Amino acid sequence: MEIIPGKRKDSFIYVYEGYKYNIDKRYTHVYRCARRRSHLCSGVLMIQNEKFTLGNMHNHPSEPHVIDVFKLKREMIQMSKYTTATSKEIYDTISQKNQSAAANISYNAMKTLLSREKVKMRPPVPSNVCDLNDLLKEYEFTKSVYKSCIISEDNKYSYIFTTDKLLKLLEKSSEIYVNGTFPAIPKMPRFAKLFSVHVRYMEKGVVVLLILCEAKTEFVYNSIWKEIVKLVPNLQNNLRFIIMDYEKVLMNTLHKQFPQASLYGYWFHYCQAVLKKWIQLGLTIPHRVVSIAMALALAPPEMFSQGLNLMQIITNKECYFYPNMLLFMAYMKSTWLSILEKVCVYRCPNRTTNFVESFHNIMGHKMQTVHPNLWIFLNNVSKLIMNQETNYDRVINGQQMTKIRFPSSMFRNIKIRDAQNYLSSGLFSLEQFLQVYDNEMSYQQHQMSSLIDLSVEDEEIYADLLTEGAVNSVSTSEFHVEKRVEDEEVKTNERAISTKLKLGKKKFREILTITQLKIWKKKLKKIFMLMKLKLGKKKSRNILKIIKNIFTKCLKMVMDTGLLKRVQKKKMLHFFL
Repeated sequence: MEIIPGKRKDSFIYVYEGYKYNIDKRYTHVYRCARRRSHLCSGVLMIQNEKFTLGNMHNHPSEPHVIDVFKLKREMIQMSKYTTATSKEIYDTISQKNQSAAANISYNAMKTLLSREKVKMRPPVPSNVCDLNDLLKEYEFTKSVYKSCIISEDNKYSYIFTTDKLLKLLEKSSEIYVNGTFPAIPKMPRFAKLFSVHVRYMEKGVVVLLILCEAKTEFVYNSIWKEIVKLVPNLQNNLRFIIMDYEKVLMNTLHKQFPQASLYGYWFHYCQAVLKKWIQLGLTIPHRVVSIAMALALAPPEMFSQGLNLMQIITNKECYFYPNMLLFMAYMKSTWLSILEKVCVYRCPNRTTNFVESFHNIMGHKMQTVHPNLWIFLNNVSKLIMNQETNYDRVINGQQMTKIRFPSSMFRNIKIRDAQNYLSSGLFSLEQFLQVYDNEMSYQQHQMSSLIDLSVEDEEIYADLLTEGAVNSVSTSEFHVEKRVEDEEVKTNERAISTKLKLGKKKFREILTITQLKIWKKKLKKIFMLMKLKLGKKKSRNILKIIKNIFTKCLKMVMDTGLLKRVQKKKMLHFFL
């Protein structure tokens, strides 16, 4: 007979020949079947002179793996207490040791049990960000990767995660890649952003810093980068290139902290922003104007304005049918022309940031959900940092760290490099250079359009914060922004008057009418979607009929006025109805 602990405190289960028994408290030598209630079993085991005799037979089969099942469950519980693995990983790992016994263990039952044991081992989640410092120092899984707590001048907290080996790698680097993410931050306590700092070592990307910020202010970023320079003093002199996303405050901070370094925005983020604006204006993809806009970042900065002129020529030809192309050109000039030195990645050592995007995909997969629990977040941050250190060691030892690049990707890079060499040597004109990427950018437009979320606003981009004389306060930058908005309004009014004079009154009124009808169509679609969500399908269908009747009446009125004589009526009716 073997004895194992029961579910209740100070209780035991006795196992004999595959059957489980409870001791009868009235008699010390009588054991009753543990399934007497669930199976109404009357089986009784008695001990006389150290011999076991079965008084009543059982009405259910024996369980030969009872002891093995108990051992597996106990091992799973122990593993959940002292490792950062998920419940599923623990279940799968331990089950491999004895598959015949594991076949009698349900994952759903173990999932609840393992989650309960994990909660018992963890301290309570702090409600305030300031209480996290002491906890991170003492928490078992973050001791090795937690570096320091930073308090900014506006009393906001930030926490740095890294290791000494990764800091040494950062200190030697001449280029860094900075990227931020919001979905990965824990739900409680409330943080504003998690941003990562990457370096390139032997053509492989390595994450050297993960920084959790309470706010996205200039004071916070200044305090973070001052602390980083304290940890790695030689970075101040070694750094030559900074590649990052277009966040105005962080760009301003890095420009002031590392004035000798060249600062570039991500080409991928630039392409996303350009394509998003094109889609928001209701224009179709793929289109040559967008392809030129996306490829312009690969050309030298001094050719950016020349490329805009090529786009303007195409726009002037097609603006009769697509009036919003004029708005797109105004956006390109007002937003990107002022910061072309930061947009153009022509002299950038590495224009692609696939390893940065890949890391954030891995992080999202590890976290399993948006805004995870604090302990899940910390456990995964610890794993990610240690994995990056291991990957760095693999590269040093000559091992393959990541997948080998696809031949298509390698061919594309060679194609871009050759075209840039031909452009710089004068063999290609700018128009020929942009023509090389026409098919490439059309394919990229289709890929990016599926990833763009129009409901999420982009980071604001202000040229005033990126110039040589970067402003010191946010209030002055806001003044510059307001002034530039006013200038843009004046320019658009002047452009409207000039187009009216060039095209004539009739043609100008036709374009204006088409634009207004497109705007009406978009508004009606939004109204219908909101009604569908609030009222349901049946009520919204009746409202849709009324909307269609109103819309067709408006369209007939416009057609009867004679404003659209030059436009083919069939195409217009097909577009609107």
